[in-house]
Amino acid sequence: MLLAVFVISGCVEGGPFLVPATSGGAGSGQLRWSKEGGTQSAFLQDRYACLRESQQNRSIAVVTQYGGSGSSGQVTDGGLFVACMSARGYALDANGQFAPPPGTEIYVR
Repeated sequence: MLLAVFVISGCVEGGPFLVPATSGGAGSGQLRWSKEGGTQSAFLQDRYACLRESQQNRSIAVVTQYGGSGSSGQVTDGGLFVACMSARGYALDANGQFAPPPGTEIYVR
């Protein structure tokens, strides 16, 4: 079995943690999920809801004697996303029947 690894940082105090994901083909590294009695349509709806629930606002500002800069935006908390999917009955599964459609993968911090 070939496994890929996503590094999801900022989700656990003390540093990054790893979430294994199957290689859905040619090294795609998509997270795959299983749920008994689930459907692709329900999976996509649950995935969307979990993505929205796991969004966090992040801001950073740096000021030095020469000036400063700042930025802000939203990031997906991978730990919250996995917890949300688990609460909806999904399990990470190397052979799971559910994965997002090609081109809709997410990268989380």
